[in-house]
Amino acid sequence: LLGSSTIDNVNFDILGNEYIILKSNYNNVGSSISSLSILNCVNIQRIQLENTSSHTHPSCTISLDNNPNLNLFEFENHRLINLTILNGLPLVTILRVRFNDLTSTALDNIIIALDNNGLSNGELRYDAQTSGASPNIGVSGTAYNDLILKNWVITGNVPI
Repeated sequence: LLGSSTIDNVNFDILGNEYIILKSNYNNVGSSISSLSILNCVNIQRIQLENTSSHTHPSCTISLDNNPNLNLFEFENHRLINLTILNGLPLVTILRVRFNDLTSTALDNIIIALDNNGLSNGELRYDAQTSGASPNIGVSGTAYNDLILKNWVITGNVPI
């Protein structure tokens, strides 16, 4: 996938056990993902990026909308600057967005979306943002504390 890409209403597996695993080895030459939208993929359960490059990727954005069976999202070390979550993440219990460039607003939105799931015993990892961003206590502080009470393991700056 290069540039701006959309995966919309796709079924990959007749059994419904669908994963999207992207492998990246950006060599600092040419194009990379600039935006990725994954929409209406009702059987998708996992979305992962495996990045083996030591080069700095160009910034990118991701939009997730209506992926009701998604339970794991991992997109690390890829200069992700925004993750737009529409229609929630009703089954996500593992979300890893470490080593990116997310803003405080993006982190707030992630925390709130996960809290709105109502699920317990999850894992949220957003540490090592190159921007040094922290969630805003006035926006996502209550949701952050609710996740802690629901036994979520959270790795990243606490809301300030």
